[in-house]
Amino acid sequence: MNKLGHVAVVVGLVLMVYLILLITVPFLSSVAVDVASNMTADHPVAQYPGAVEGLLMAPWLLFFAPGVIGLIAVVVILKRP
Repeated sequence: MNKLGHVAVVVGLVLMVYLILLITVPFLSSVAVDVASNMTADHPVAQYPGAVEGLLMAPWLLFFAPGVIGLIAVVVILKRP
């Protein structure tokens, strides 16, 4: 398979992952908000600085990760001899 075929496969895989994430990320975000809002100061995780913010940010990092990984994969494929 030539470079264009490999790029098409990577783009197709990234699009499939995004279709799955479009369904799951809103659910994960609502779960993260519920958990973060119910976390009190005496909760073991709340003792660490940035724990609640990291919990709220995690679903969106999960959403953007496939695009970044796909972009890196395309660059590597195109730079290969």
